[in-house]
Amino acid sequence: MTLLLPWASAVRVETTAQSTYDREAGQRKRALHFKPDRSIDSDDTWMFVDGSGSGWHGLVVIRPGEDPRLIAREGRRGMKNVGAEVSALLLALEALVPGERAVIVADFLWSIYYVLGWYNVNHPDLQTLVAEAHALLDARRPAALRYIHIRGHVKDDSPLGRWNHLADRLCSLRRPVDCTAPLSAFGDPPASRPLAKILLEATDGAIFR
Repeated sequence: MTLLLPWASAVRVETTAQSTYDREAGQRKRALHFKPDRSIDSDDTWMFVDGSGSGWHGLVVIRPGEDPRLIAREGRRGMKNVGAEVSALLLALEALVPGERAVIVADFLWSIYYVLGWYNVNHPDLQTLVAEAHALLDARRPAALRYIHIRGHVKDDSPLGRWNHLADRLCSLRRPVDCTAPLSAFGDPPASRPLAKILLEATDGAIFR
């Protein structure tokens, strides 16, 4: 059952995966939109999130006029895989500036389904995470929020693919991260340089001490 949430009308859910769109928008009648490419197509703030089976979750924030911000945290709840994916979404919601227009890109579709009430949530830990997401959205009230699902672990050279891969690599570090780095630090194309080198430069080596 879809919840009556005051910010829900500002949220648009999309997928770049044709088969996912056909299933969800067709068979299941979800309000899911199809994005035919994996490009950054607006001047909004773009956020790339990912979670891992270890519980670690990562976020890359690309906000106009600012250096990219990288964040990684360890899961604090018993659920690992799903919990990490939803916790990654929470990282993005925490990073929202109230009233801004933002895009969240993830390879896990269900996180936004849970938050919008499109899918029933029964696990107590997951219910807690969803309640935290609601509280953050109540506080941030984005002017517009797109949630774009992409197929994960696809090796391509698209902007969405590269930045999603960087979020995945943040999880693999299994170290807490919260730093910024100039766009030039990520290489050409962006995100092509080794993550360890980027973080060493951004933190003057402190990240690995």
